[in-house]
Amino acid sequence: MRDLIFKLPDQVAHVAQVETVLDIATGRGAVLLPAAWQVGPVGHVIGIDIAQGMVDETPAAVRVVRSVTGGEYQRRAVADTKPAMLKGSRPLQRKFAHHNRNQKEEITMLLEENKELVRRFLDEVMNAGNVSAIPEFMVPGSMFAGAVEWFVSNFIKVGCPDFHLAVEGVFGEADKVLVHTTLSATQTGPAMGHPPTGQTFTTTVIYIFKIANGKIISGQWVIDRMEIGQQLGWIPTPHEA
Repeated sequence: MRDLIFKLPDQVAHVAQVETVLDIATGRGAVLLPAAWQVGPVGHVIGIDIAQGMVDETPAAVRVVRSVTGGEYQRRAVADTKPAMLKGSRPLQRKFAHHNRNQKEEITMLLEENKELVRRFLDEVMNAGNVSAIPEFMVPGSMFAGAVEWFVSNFIKVGCPDFHLAVEGVFGEADKVLVHTTLSATQTGPAMGHPPTGQTFTTTVIYIFKIANGKIISGQWVIDRMEIGQQLGWIPTPHEA
C-alpha cells in the first residue's frame, strides 16, 4: 500500500485544480486523498464504495455526507481538500508538495511560452504584414490561418498599410491567451468596400487566442466597428446625421 500511495501523484497528475473527481470503489481512500490534494481547496473529490467497512476506515480527513441503503450498502464520502489531510505523513506531504511545485512551474512556463507566441504573432504577422510567417504560428492550411492571411493581404497591406497594434497587456489561463491592444491605422487604400479616405482611426481590440502544441488554432476578437466607421467617415456621427 505504501508503494501504491507514493505512485499515485503520477496517476492523478492530469487532474487540474477546481475539477471534480469521482473515485469509484474508493476503499480506504488511497486515491481519494491524493486526488483531493491535487484539485486544491476549491475542487471536489467524491469517493463511492458499496462496502460500509471500507468507507468507515477512510481517514478522519474524509467526511461522510450521505448514505443510501437498498439491498447493497452504498456510502459517499467527500475529501477535505486541504493539505492538513496528510497530517502525520510528512514523507507523503513532501512528495505531494514537490510534485505540485514542479507541476505549477511547468504550467507557468507553458503559459509564458504561449504568451510570447502570441506577442510574436502580433508583431511579426499583423504589424509587419508578413503572411509568409503565418505557418510558424498557425497550422498551415487551416481555416483560421487562411482567414488571417486574407485579412493581412487585403485589409492591412492594401487598405491600411500603417496598421499597428500596441500591446497594452497579455494574460494567460490554461490554453487561452487574452491580449489587450490599441489599434491605429490610416486608410490610404480601399478597405471593406470603401474607397480611400485618408483618415486615421484608433480603437481598442481584445484578442482571445487558443493555443495547442505550440500553434494558435483559433481566435476571437472584440472591436468597435461603428467607432472605426465613424472615424473613417464610413458612418455618419450622431451630430452629422
